[in-house]
Amino acid sequence: MAEALNGQSPPRLAILVAGMHRSGTSAFARAIALCGAVLPARLIEAHPDVNEAGFWEPREIVALHDEALAASGGSWSSLNPVPQAWFGSEAARRLQERLADLIVAEYGDAPLIVVKDPRLCRLLKLWRPVLDRLGIDAAAVIPLRNPQEIAASLAAREGFGEAKSLLLWLTYLLDAERDTRAMTRVFASFDQLLAAPVATLERIGAALHLAWPHPPDAVLPALQAFLAPDLRHHAAGDADFLARPDVAPWIREAWRWALAQAGAAPPGAGAAPDLPPDLPDRLRAALDAAAQAFGPAIAALEGELGRTRAELRHWVD
Repeated sequence: MAEALNGQSPPRLAILVAGMHRSGTSAFARAIALCGAVLPARLIEAHPDVNEAGFWEPREIVALHDEALAASGGSWSSLNPVPQAWFGSEAARRLQERLADLIVAEYGDAPLIVVKDPRLCRLLKLWRPVLDRLGIDAAAVIPLRNPQEIAASLAAREGFGEAKSLLLWLTYLLDAERDTRAMTRVFASFDQLLAAPVATLERIGAALHLAWPHPPDAVLPALQAFLAPDLRHHAAGDADFLARPDVAPWIREAWRWALAQAGAAPPGAGAAPDLPPDLPDRLRAALDAAAQAFGPAIAALEGELGRTRAELRHWVD
């Protein structure tokens, strides 16, 4: 943490790792923890078939996140946006009271904590008032990973089609970008972390105005042991992805914009076109309009699919 000024203790800080599922959020959370941020007391257990190195997610907070998304009319995999009016509802207020208790229970009075759950992307507006009430500053690390790799991983884990996963990635990215604008934040790619963990963590610390309790170069052996290349099961080239005509322009434009925020222009992609500074807002407006038009039909189809899966599980069991 930063040094105390005028004899006063520096403010507490929560680093919120807000990235799409399968985007390297677990790797970033673990790396940040190795640099001295405190993890929650109760973690979701590692799963050998999904994330053998560990999720590093707060088990009880993830459960509350799922409850919040359900209360807002969706789920982590819903393509419809969380209604912004819901965050001012009585249901949201009650969940915030419970969230405050969970943060205290999971992190105590630690001065530097790391919170990782992809659902944060959709629920940052639930968190900010709670952190303010607890006297904890918020900063965001937004992990990025090639959307094609994310889609391949979700296909293996959830059976999702690529089109759905790409739209889900776009929704998460736009939610995280919009709701972290008032925070100190940094974008960083999974590729950057794997290729140069020390430089990437130093850049994150500098962007967040943070002196790591354990400097990244001092924990390099632990970082190298954790960031084993064989834990990466899906790989795709950014330039090839950006050139795919079958991927919607919204997705390709958003990925090009995201790479620019992380300073990670894809090799071989040629000169990048000028991207308007308000591109996320333009994409958000287009996505919201599409959700208004097609959202009810998509929600009905997802509900029908969920019921069919439940019936199949019943007969199999």
